[in-house]
Amino acid sequence: MVINSDEVGEYRSIQIGQQLNGFYIVKSGLSADDQIVVEGYTRAEEHSPITIKPWNPNLQEKYRLNDTMQAQLNEIMTMIQQAE
Repeated sequence: MVINSDEVGEYRSIQIGQQLNGFYIVKSGLSADDQIVVEGYTRAEEHSPITIKPWNPNLQEKYRLNDTMQAQLNEIMTMIQQAE
């Protein structure tokens, strides 16, 4: 689900590519400045207002990631930021 400029949720079709360490690479359907729902999406409803909170990529404690998984996630986040 993408959060549009009115801070309302809308579904969008995306094309995914290969999987990298449990994460999928999005090939099309999203723009670099799109905001997407990454937590609470099961409660989010299309065409309903969504409260935006910054996502914290340091998920090691919340999801019990080991050091290797956290390092891989950090690397992916760095690659995404460089691509912007």
